[in-house]
Amino acid sequence: MDFSYRPCIDGEEATLPYADADHSLRALAGEAEGFGRHAIGGFHGALYHVTSLEDDGCGSLREGCRAKGPLWIVFEVSGTIHLSSFLKVSSYKTIDGRGQKVKVTGKGLQLKACEHVIICNLELEGGRGHDVDAIQIKPKSRHIWIDRCSLRDFADGLIDITCESTDITISSRCYFSEHNKTMLIGGSCSNIADRCIRVTIHHCFFDGTRQRHPRVRFGKVHLYNNYTRNWGIYAVCASVESQILSQSNIYEAGEKNLVFKYMIEKAADQEQGTCGCVRSEGDLFLNGVKPCLEDDDNVDTVFDAGESYRAWTMEPATDSLKEVLQVCAGWQPIPRPPDSLSSVQARIKVHELRGKTKTELQNQLKDLKNELSLLRVAKVTGGAPNKLSKIKVVRLSIARVLTVISQKQKAALRDAYKNKKLLPLDLRPKKTRAIRRRLTKHQESLKTEREKKREMYFPLRKYAIKA
Repeated sequence: MDFSYRPCIDGEEATLPYADADHSLRALAGEAEGFGRHAIGGFHGALYHVTSLEDDGCGSLREGCRAKGPLWIVFEVSGTIHLSSFLKVSSYKTIDGRGQKVKVTGKGLQLKACEHVIICNLELEGGRGHDVDAIQIKPKSRHIWIDRCSLRDFADGLIDITCESTDITISSRCYFSEHNKTMLIGGSCSNIADRCIRVTIHHCFFDGTRQRHPRVRFGKVHLYNNYTRNWGIYAVCASVESQILSQSNIYEAGEKNLVFKYMIEKAADQEQGTCGCVRSEGDLFLNGVKPCLEDDDNVDTVFDAGESYRAWTMEPATDSLKEVLQVCAGWQPIPRPPDSLSSVQARIKVHELRGKTKTELQNQLKDLKNELSLLRVAKVTGGAPNKLSKIKVVRLSIARVLTVISQKQKAALRDAYKNKKLLPLDLRPKKTRAIRRRLTKHQESLKTEREKKREMYFPLRKYAIKA
């Protein structure tokens, strides 16, 4: 299979958000938009190589997912992994399918009471059994990012987010097809603790799935730049106390033309039943769609996404967006990027930087700063001492990169002012340390005893500016 393939439209490469995240293996960490933006997965862990397609055993995916501590899981083989039971994913794991074509069947992934999990570029298909979902996120899981996955044909749901799981992003290039109950957010009207749920869903393609794109109870859900077509019952369902912000999505009707359905349910701590609220901004409705939006009074109660995160990549809902989502959604045959973390975690040597261009140095500086910001909030194996030592290494590396950038800037100045009489201050010759010492001693010898005492009791600032 050609893993250098790039999706194109009319000869031009089609791109979606996170295109820059493919230049380095661990560039995915912390790059998600929306509520799951803090997910770092196994950024600070070692590489785990899946070498077996067996359900369990040495080199299997299950062995990597249940291991303690952070791990970045990559695949050395392509093929189908048939699961006999749910695959439980522990905290601080990244399952990265780039570079191989891996399909998971039989059962699904279970993210149970975990945090900081990233799942990227996988196919999940054909799960069978009671309550078998492709990806099940419960209970109390947080900081989850599902990206660039193809999900279809499971016994229950494709993605279920319930039992107080929150801060989740389902994003960019996920493809949902051949299914009935696509995505459930909030499992029951009796679980009032689900009011904490916050989910972002963007740049996904729901192709012919019947309902739940998504169905929401209690939670806050931000939908933008998704393409939903040919649904069988409805597109989006707002149930008890839910708040749904729908921005610049494309809804194209097939057999049914109802987009937003409002379902009344009674919360366990309330006397009367209520439905949810939907605010639609810039959505594109095609083929006789009936939005069935509520009145303006209820719309005002929907949350403002800008209060939760600063920015997100959103474009108008147009035919060009629809074409890009059809081409780019789902698993993609992209190569596995190189892992640059080993060079980042080790102390960078100056002589290794001198041969790099200014652009390469600036990119490396950006990666180091991103790693430092992620390292400050991450849990590191070995506790606080190990974390502090890693922070010191990254800071030293940043200082060395800045030093080389400064040296290159001075070298460029020297070339620009070569054979010129007037030089900038940075290029003018400086007095040597020996001359400075002699001048200092000479000045000290000229001082009177009164001046020396005054300086001893009232020291002047070294860099004070005289009026």
